[in-house]
Formats: sequence, structure tokens, C-alpha cells
Amino acid sequence: MMTLEKIDQTYSLNQQFVIKVAPDSLKINGDSLSFYGENKKGALFRCYYTLKNESEKNWVTKKNLQQNYALVNGTFTKGRQQRNLAGFNQKQYLRSHGYCGIINIKKITWYSKKNFELNQFRAYLIRQLKEKLPKKTSAYLCALFFGYKDQDFKETQLTLSPSGILHYFSISGMHVHIFLGVFLSLFQLLRLTLKESILPMTIFAVLIIVLTGGAIGIWRATLLFFLNSLTKLLPVVLSALDKFGIVLLVCLWIDPLLIFQTGGQLSFLISFLLLVTQNEQGKLKDFKKSCWLTLLALPIICFYFYEWPLLGGVLTVVLLPVFKFFLLPMGLLLIISTFVFSFNFLIYLFENFIFLFENILKWTIYFTVPIGWLPTLYVFFLTVFGIFLYQKKFPKIVLVGILLFLPILINRSTFPLMAAFIDVGQGDSILFKAPFNREVILVDTGGRITFTQEKWQRKIQNSNAQNTVIPFLKACGIKKINKLIITHGDSDHMGDLTEILHHFTVKELILGAGSEKHPNLSKSLKKLPRKTDLKLLSGAHYVKGYFPLQIFAPENSNGENEDSIVVQTKIRNQNFLLTGDLDQSGEERLLKEYKNLKSDVLKLGHHGSRTSSSARFIGQLKPQAAIVSCGLSNRFNHPHHEVLETLKSHQVALFRTDQQGMVYFSWGFINQVAAPEVLQDSSSP
Repeated sequence: MMTLEKIDQTYSLNQQFVIKVAPDSLKINGDSLSFYGENKKGALFRCYYTLKNESEKNWVTKKNLQQNYALVNGTFTKGRQQRNLAGFNQKQYLRSHGYCGIINIKKITWYSKKNFELNQFRAYLIRQLKEKLPKKTSAYLCALFFGYKDQDFKETQLTLSPSGILHYFSISGMHVHIFLGVFLSLFQLLRLTLKESILPMTIFAVLIIVLTGGAIGIWRATLLFFLNSLTKLLPVVLSALDKFGIVLLVCLWIDPLLIFQTGGQLSFLISFLLLVTQNEQGKLKDFKKSCWLTLLALPIICFYFYEWPLLGGVLTVVLLPVFKFFLLPMGLLLIISTFVFSFNFLIYLFENFIFLFENILKWTIYFTVPIGWLPTLYVFFLTVFGIFLYQKKFPKIVLVGILLFLPILINRSTFPLMAAFIDVGQGDSILFKAPFNREVILVDTGGRITFTQEKWQRKIQNSNAQNTVIPFLKACGIKKINKLIITHGDSDHMGDLTEILHHFTVKELILGAGSEKHPNLSKSLKKLPRKTDLKLLSGAHYVKGYFPLQIFAPENSNGENEDSIVVQTKIRNQNFLLTGDLDQSGEERLLKEYKNLKSDVLKLGHHGSRTSSSARFIGQLKPQAAIVSCGLSNRFNHPHHEVLETLKSHQVALFRTDQQGMVYFSWGFINQVAAPEVLQDSSSP
């Protein structure tokens, strides 16, 4: 297939060629510019460029939309592979969306060609909203009407995800049917027949597809609308399932890769489940239909999002009038006003409604059921099984119980007893998880290391945990963390503490006594939930539990590297020792006090820096495996070659998160020793 030939074409590392830029794909976040475009061979690329100064940023923001060609000089990559279990696979995502790869641009030269394309009009409308309306309002309207989501919509997206109504703020079939339905009603008011309306409706539909970004969900909804209209004009009888099949085939012809895309899969799978539940009757049929739809879709939702929004069906029905009769008409009025005159009162009303709306929906995070990730085969089985039980009219309470119990059971069997060194980049986060989540211990949370930047350079971005720790914990079906241990106050070890406390119930937070005064920790502790007990430890402690913990805490801690808490636990026949960022002097104190200290697995101190992991320390512990948790191509050059030589001389197997992604150990029901497993065999680009 020609599409795959372009996608799979390989390029050398350094590249220079002309890119035809899609003007409506330009996104600026701080000093980062991103867009997509194609070269003269028709190969599509994602492009990233670091803006050199504020003047260049302002120029790109306001540049002529016909300057849609660029000579780029940069490095080519196929994207990163999955780095954590249940993590994002950038390489797979790019390929499934038709991208040949990524160009990290070092130098860019813009030039224009005098032509007009409809996506320039979409880009113009997006720019108009960004310039004329407040940030929150413009972000909502760009998502609602144009399917355009940049960094300004990220916070909103995180708020809406647990509620199960994110589809209201993504261009979907519901939007298209409303838009086309209103347009058709206007023609009927003008006394036009359905046959006479087809041509102008087609023109309007094409405009909708272009302005909304042409996602496959838009194509599906538009084609279905026209198919329903045509069956009224032609002597053809088609069932709902016939129409579904025809639309699917046409969409596959438009984009054969849609079956590999999350959006395409969800769009058609949920549409199919809508057909299954369409026979609900009674006064509350829409409410019942929506609730059964979310329940039958539970395996699919868990496959992608790991948790089930309990209120999703209810909120979908309750908020439909708000969406249909307030957000859409008010939003359309505000868009028109940017070209005429400003309705300041309406803007104020809309902006404040959004803030109120988000504050209410934030509570929905407490109404999500942690199911966890399900293997593909089980998703298929559970979905078919659920449809069968529903159509056979099983007792409702039995059906609900089965559809909730089976996914939870399968997930807990998929993720058994585990120890996982999560790839959080330049930082630490280690998880110990008992079978069926009977006990969950997290040591450090990871976090982003920040450097001083000017205001114009600062990006709006997800926390590091949103992309690493949180998806993995949710994939394991974890809702409660029994013990969260923070070894010390560096941001790469505790920077995402607040984020973890927000998404999970933490029973105990354990710190070294005195470290609570560290600026980073002190700031996070101000947001400590009441349900979380704070324990400040001084000296050695033994903590009982499924995972017996020997905690070596300093007598008095300032929360610095040399004051790191050291944790050891035993899982069946294997000992694990975690040393935080402990330096060599701290290692010496540990050896002096515990002369018989041994460990099968050692998490090296300070990410493999030469300030830790002395030859004496390694020699006494005699570990079989050493784990280095550090960032890919990190600026600190961790791990240091001296440490690597020490490990080599002591014949210790080395595992690195920068080269191999997550390193994890998984025990079956009977085996006493687990071998380390990794996601990648070597360094990935």
C-alpha cells in the first residue's frame, strides 16, 4: 500500500528539505513550536523547533498564513518506543496516524507561495479566537468548534477526563448531527425539499469537515447523516447495522489506518454499542441507554483509560441540554462577535461559567472505579459477553456485578506481585505491589527538574507523573497507596508528590524527621489531605506488612542527598535495597552500622553518579543486579563511567531506565525468584 510505503520510508539522522506546513497545526507553547507537514515525496512529519528569542516567537504567532512552506534543517527520528508498562508508545502512535517520523529542527527558513487552502481559513479562525478572547474561553471554543487543542486546553482536559464527558469538548458525532440538523431545519423553513437541500448540505458538510480538522469521527458522523438522508430519497431499505457497515467501509477507504488509532477505534466501537442499546423504552430511555452504554463499554474504556467513570452515563444525559442550548449557541455568538464588536458581558458570563463548571466536575475524580488495564483478547471477550447478557435480558443487578467483577479479576491477575523501577526520566520512583493490590508501596514520585527561564520561554505542560507514574499505577488498578516514602527533598524524587496525593488515596506518607522543613517538601505538605497520616522517622525502623520494610533514616534530616532515607525489603527470596541519592560517606556510615548488609538487587544512589556507589559498598552488598534510574541523554552524564567500571569489576548485571525503559520484577504464584525484565533491549532514539 502506498500509504505504508511513505510511512515506513527511512531517512538518515541529519536532514534538510522543504516542508509544506499545515497552517492550522501550528502550536506554540513557551519557547516550543510544533506543527506537521509533508515533503515533496508526500511523506508526513511531526516537526518541533525551539524558538530562539521572544521576537521570533511573536513573529511566528502573527506570521502570514500563506507562509506555509519552510526549509528545515534538523535530525530525524521514528519516535520513542513505549518506556513503561501501559505507557505511551510514540513510535506506534506516529505510524498509526500516517507520520513518517519526527524532525527536530535546528534551523528553519519560512517562505510563502500564493495559494489558498481551506485549512488556512481554519488557522485564521483559531488565531482570531486566540487574539480576541480570554485564554480559557478561546481554548474551549477552539476545542468545541474546531477540534483544536493546544496547551491552553490541557488543564481542562485533565479535569474532564474522570467525568466521562470529554466527548462534549471534542468534535464528535454529537456536534456534527447538531450542526447539520440545524442547517437542514433552516432549509426546511425556506420550503426546500430534502432533495433540493442535498447539494448545499454537502457543501456545508465539507466545510464542517475542514474546519473541525477532519478527524475520522467527523467523517463517520457526517457520512451517517447523509446516508440516513439518502435512504429517505431512494427506494432502499437499510438497517442501522447496514448503515454502520457501509460507513465503516467508506471510512476505511478514506483512512485505512483508522483501525490502529485510538480515536478511530473508540468512535466505531462506541457507535456499535449505541446500536445495541437503542431498544431501551420508557420515560427515562435516554438515561437508561446512556448508563448501559457506559457499562457495556467498560472493557473498552479500561483498555485505554484504566478506570471507569461511574457518573459518565448520568452526566452525559444531564448535561446535554447545557451543551446543546447554552455552550454551542453562546460559543457561536462569541465567535461571530470577534468579527463585529465585543460582547464583554457575554464573555464574562461564559468565562465564569467555565470556571464554575470545572470546579464542580473536579469532584468526579472521587467517582471513578479503578479497574485497570485489560489485555486485548479479554476486552473482546468481555464486550461480546456483556452484549450477550444484555440482549438476553439478564437481571440488571447480576449483569452489573459480572461486568464489574470480571474486569477487576482479570486485571489483578495480569499484574501480580511486582517490583517496578518506573522510567520517570531523570528521577526516581519505585513501586512494590502485592497480589490483588493487598499492599502498595511507592518510594519517591519522580518530578521535573526545572531550570531558570524567562517568562516567554515557560511552557504549560503536564506533570511528569501524568505521563509516567500515574498511568502505570492506574493500569495496575491501584486506587490506594498504603505507604508513600519520600527519600529526600530533591524535585526529581518528590516533585510530583502533590499530583500523586490528588489522584490516589495515600494512607501513610513517610519522611525523614527534619526533612519536612525542606522548601520543596514544606510546600507540598501544605496540601496534604487529612486522610493521609504523616510519619517522620528518625533512625532505623522495621515496618511489618506484606512487604517487610527495613527503613534506615538519618537521625536528623535536612532533606538533602546525604540525608536520603534508605529502604530495604524482601520479596520471597530476593532482597531489594533503595538508596535514594545517598553519597559515599552515607554508604560508609551504613556499612559501619550494618556489617552484614546484603542485597540481591540494588538501586544505585544518585542515578549512577560517581559521588555514590563506591567499590567497597558494592563489594560488601554483593548485588546480582543494579538499577540506574536516569534520564535519556541527561545533561549530568549519568551513570558515570567510574560507576560502570565498578559494577563490571564486581560482575554485577546493570539495568538502566534511560536505555531500557522500566525495569521490573514479576513473581508468579509459586516462583521464589524473579528475573529482571525490561521494555527495550538497548537505547532508543
